Amino acid sequence: MTNKGYILLATIAVLLNGFNLSSFTKSYSKEDFKRMRRGYKDLDYANLVKVQLQGQHFDGAKLKGADFDGSLLMGAYFIKVQAPYSSFIKADLLSAKLMGGNFTGAYFTGANLQVAYLQNAIFEDAFMEKVNFFSADLYKTNFRGAHLEKAKFHNAKLNKTDFTGAYLKGATFTNVKVDRAIFTNATGLTKKQKNYLKRKGAIF
Repeated sequence: MTNKGYILLATIAVLLNGFNLSSFTKSYSKEDFKRMRRGYKDLDYANLVKVQLQGQHFDGAKLKGADFDGSLLMGAYFIKVQAPYSSFIKADLLSAKLMGGNFTGAYFTGANLQVAYLQNAIFEDAFMEKVNFFSADLYKTNFRGAHLEKAKFHNAKLNKTDFTGAYLKGATFTNVKVDRAIFTNATGLTKKQKNYLKRKGAIF
């Protein structure tokens, strides 16, 4: 190889140093998929990205650190799962059931949660930027410290939902039910939004 060739390779290596190329080739684990289909409940750190799992039952499963990025999960069941630090980035969870699940520190950026059921679920310190919660049922959902920038809550049920310390810059609240929803120390809301939510029964 010529000196120019070595220089070119060295330059490419420098440019790619520390750059993770896995995001371009990310795919699911066939072994994890088989275990899931067989009804295994211990799926901690499972790789189930970009998989069609409509209506799949995960009720009560252990899903710590599990990766569902980009998966189709419409109507799937995640009732009372233990899924801290799991990832659902850009996943489609239309009408999914997440009641009572623990999603502390999880990643839901860009996910679709329209008409989903999240009553009593825990999303403390979760990353939920640009999530669509249209007509979702969020009764007593825990969003303490969650990142909810530009989240959409149109027509959502937010009675007794806890937004304590949540970051809500750019989030939208229209035609919502927020009786006794808690916004103590929440940041990013405009004065107009606060007044609107207070009139609807929210607590600041």
